[in-house]
Amino acid sequence: MRHALRRISGPAVLIAGIVSGAWSVFGPPRHWHGIETLGRTAIGVASLTMISTAPRLIFPDTPEAGPDAPEAGRDAPEAGPGSEGGPGSGDEDAGGKDAADA
Repeated sequence: MRHALRRISGPAVLIAGIVSGAWSVFGPPRHWHGIETLGRTAIGVASLTMISTAPRLIFPDTPEAGPDAPEAGRDAPEAGPGSEGGPGSGDEDAGGKDAADA
């Protein structure tokens, strides 16, 4: 999702969570009894989830990619088996011993 869309939808989700939470506390669900109480609880949990999710939408944890940002993996060193000079790193001679042991 693009950052601008996330930052716009974040406050909308926050306001909707606050409104639904206030409605479940002060509105008609207050007079619900029996099994309807589970509906009131579900509305309360959903509103708390919306309120706690909104900051992640407003402040994303990934940096915004711009024209100067490197692509993922393009500048990263290649890491493969034996890339640190250990066994199987290609420093072995034909006899199967490391060059340092020879």
